This record gives sequence, structure tokens and C-alpha cells, in this order.
Amino acid sequence: MKIFRPFGALAACAVLGAHAAAAGDPAAGKKLIEAKNCEGCHARRDFGGAKAIYLRENRKVHSMPQLEERVSFCNHGLNLGLSAAEERDVVAYLNETYYQFK
Repeated sequence: MKIFRPFGALAACAVLGAHAAAAGDPAAGKKLIEAKNCEGCHARRDFGGAKAIYLRENRKVHSMPQLEERVSFCNHGLNLGLSAAEERDVVAYLNETYYQFK
């Protein structure tokens, strides 16, 4: 006999809902990257062009937490003024476009 546990199901929905709410909007992230000239800064570095920094063999980012950390590092280090939601948008764009972390 199966026992239905509404609180367990409710907790699972809350966790899934929080994860979905935490996911960023890649289209908004792309616009933010363009508006803040992120790729212009990366292009000034010797990585072979703006987008090559994300694709280079010896890249520093190997997981979603590392990607989130790097975006936050740039935001705060360069005083870009992105909110937490905007950081998630940038992460979503970079992940969808270059990294494809699960």
C-alpha cells in the first residue's frame, strides 16, 4: 500500500519551482553582455578574439558553479552594476551559447 505524503510532494514542487525561478533568461543575458561591452573587454585580451575566451582549451570554467562565480567576479570587480537576476541571465546566455553545462 502506497502512502501519499502531501508535504513531501509539496516540498519537491517548491524546490523545483525555486530552481526554475533561479534560471536566467538567455536572451536578456545576451543583451546585457552587449550593453556592458563584456566581449569588448575579452577581445582586448590575448585569447584570439572575444568569443575565443569561452572556447579556449585551457579555459578556467568547468562547471555551472564556476561559471556563476566568474560572472559574479566580473560584475563586482568591474562595478558593472548587475543585479543577481541579471547575473543569472548572463550565466544562462553563456551556458546556452558556449558551455552547455547540465
